[in-house]
Amino acid sequence: MKAGQLINSLFEISGVSKTDFAIYMNMSPSGLSKILTGSRLPPQKEKRQFCNQSASFFCNAIWGGHCVARLQPLFPIIYEFQSKQELKQFLYRAVKYALDMEYAAENEVNFDFPDREEFVIGPHASLDMLCIFLSACAAHTDKRENVLYTNLPLFSNTSPDLFDRIIINTIKQEHRFQFNYLIDPAYLASERSVMGYHFLHTISMIEQHGDLFFWTCDWAAKQPFILIKGQFLLIFSQLPDGSISMMKITHKGYIASFYSDMINTGTSRISYSGEEVMQSIGNNPSFADTLKADDLVSVYAFFTPGLMLADQDFDA
Repeated sequence: MKAGQLINSLFEISGVSKTDFAIYMNMSPSGLSKILTGSRLPPQKEKRQFCNQSASFFCNAIWGGHCVARLQPLFPIIYEFQSKQELKQFLYRAVKYALDMEYAAENEVNFDFPDREEFVIGPHASLDMLCIFLSACAAHTDKRENVLYTNLPLFSNTSPDLFDRIIINTIKQEHRFQFNYLIDPAYLASERSVMGYHFLHTISMIEQHGDLFFWTCDWAAKQPFILIKGQFLLIFSQLPDGSISMMKITHKGYIASFYSDMINTGTSRISYSGEEVMQSIGNNPSFADTLKADDLVSVYAFFTPGLMLADQDFDA
């Protein structure tokens, strides 16, 4: 989303007038109009001031009880703001990111093979930019598929507070994510995998907004990452003082190499969609007999078993 489009959307959300904004920003109506239509950008030397003033203006207009609900149509992936300052910083980073993308385009930066990548320091900045990046994916107007791979510790109490705060809102059907979660095989073998920390709740939440598939992989316990296939890679790391940092990589050559290494290093999908299960049963009528012969220790069922099993299957 371009800066002009973002600011126009913030006008609609906040209900404030463009005249009041122009006065607050010490701009002429015609100058503001050019920015909103995308025919002109603020001078780069004034970018920081423009972003800061814009964030302050809209923060004052939007802040209130559960104000995050007003921003959800614009940012499908967001978090609940605990203070007015958090909201201001989020808006500041959103406007700055939109402007930076336009400045880069003006300077003919090659987005597919850039000379440098973006590095974000600190948990608050990382959380803000994570929501901004993923919301941009969920809001794009083309038909490309959002295929996400991650090994973040979502099902463990070792997960940083950074990810516990994220709220996923309704995403248009054509822009829904396919979530692919790389999980350590040792975790699946433990009781924690079913009865442990937020496991079922997290699965249910993710499935409301996309399709979730589990994979076992040698990479599961490596450095935390989020890969949006073909678009960008986010790498999370800890600084010496223990705070979180995040790097965004958009270099298409590296992303392709990263994906290839991940998929070809002991990776195996272990969960399937309903359509895939039904097709497998149709192609292999003895599927239930195969399961019974596997010396199952326990079965966890979250649906009415009678929908798929006959009386003799219950006896077995």
